[in-house]
Amino acid sequence: MHARNFFAALKGITDPEEKREAITQTFYQNVFGRIIKESRAKHLLQGTILTYVDETVAGIKRQHNVFEQLGIDPQEAFGYRIIEAI
Repeated sequence: MHARNFFAALKGITDPEEKREAITQTFYQNVFGRIIKESRAKHLLQGTILTYVDETVAGIKRQHNVFEQLGIDPQEAFGYRIIEAI
């Protein structure tokens, strides 16, 4: 994964929330996606602090690692399941 992938994802975007989404999508699809594929893992386990969930659900700031709380199915979006221990 190269920086140019992130710059390409950000091209033309000025809104901070849209930038956050573009970076999140690029990271989970390309970085974690490659690791999952190469390791043949079926799940990604990540820690999520409750503040991230609260901020995202309240619409204050969308955090990078809160998916299910927004109704996003990581299996559909990225091809692997994300287990978020809160």
